[in-house]
Amino acid sequence: MSWYKTGTIAVTNGSPTVTGTGSAWIANAGPGEAVIGPDGKLYEILSINSDLSLTLASNYLGTTTSGQGYTIVPSQSYIRDLAAQAATLVNAYSAIVSGAGAGKFGDGSIAAPGVSFIADLDTGLARTASGTIAVACNGINRLDISPTGIVVAGTVTATGAATAPDNGHRQG
Repeated sequence: MSWYKTGTIAVTNGSPTVTGTGSAWIANAGPGEAVIGPDGKLYEILSINSDLSLTLASNYLGTTTSGQGYTIVPSQSYIRDLAAQAATLVNAYSAIVSGAGAGKFGDGSIAAPGVSFIADLDTGLARTASGTIAVACNGINRLDISPTGIVVAGTVTATGAATAPDNGHRQG
């Protein structure tokens, strides 16, 4: 962020209040940054009250004056804040990497499947028991696939010709 110098300021000796003219501090300054005052000293910004008013963390020590130039200097807190936000993001993402990012999903339930769709959260796949996958449609279990076979709940409709598997037996 560049140094901000737009407008002028008025300061009063012994007061933490800085009044701006032609400034836009809400979008261009923040608490923890510094103001170089007309006396050449750095003052920490405690709060931005409006585009034309800010409060210093300590009283202004120079002489009372108005219509003076100033400079707001960004602080290193931006880098510290960015590093903290990046660490939070990495920590949150590590759960995704070892879960869904690795193709591993929570078991879920018939009402809220572990693998579902954004527009249809109660339709998808759920692990209902060890080795058993269920297909849920609108929160209703319609199909279970387990080591012992497949169980269908509801009406089964087939289209096309049904054929028997060739198990090596020939009719004839």
